[in-house]
Amino acid sequence: MPARSGTIDRSIVSQFMALSTPNVSDALDRLQINGAPQGILPLYACSKIVGPAATLKLVPVSAAKESAVLGTLEAVKLGDPGAVLVIDCSENPKVNCYGGIAGSTTKHYGFVGCVADGVVRDIDEYKGYGLPVYGKGIVQQSIRGQGGEHIVTILGLDQRQGLQHDQECLGWMVGEFERSADVGQGARPRIPTNSAAR
Repeated sequence: MPARSGTIDRSIVSQFMALSTPNVSDALDRLQINGAPQGILPLYACSKIVGPAATLKLVPVSAAKESAVLGTLEAVKLGDPGAVLVIDCSENPKVNCYGGIAGSTTKHYGFVGCVADGVVRDIDEYKGYGLPVYGKGIVQQSIRGQGGEHIVTILGLDQRQGLQHDQECLGWMVGEFERSADVGQGARPRIPTNSAAR
């Protein structure tokens, strides 16, 4: 198993925490980076999160290398503190893809939150330990019967991308961390310079 790298650039995280999601969206548009998935919302009143993605794709049991629970815990162990767990459950969007055990482990390993392209459960547990969780909805049943592995595309965006969420705007931005300086520069608020805007 690869060691945790600890390579999250805190200055990039701080820069993006200060930016609004609409400004980041505009910067991504100018740079022609696809980065605005739809339909993923906060599942309780939680804080803004920014960080690189630690990714997980849940697949049918017949295609899985191990159980969904073990696969999720392994994906968390491979991530770095300060990361956002990103789960693709698009192959079966009605099956729970994130529960209390995974949430507790995510928090224990220092992740800043979870984003799920699917439904989750155990919301009261996340609230209790202050872990922001976003997804497409809430479900009660267990994940039993759903497999997991460690690669992901979420809403068509690949695993090299980082995430920003601004709850005020209820919007997600996904951008390539390799271009984060460009996105951050382009997302700073602009002061109108033409005379009509004065």
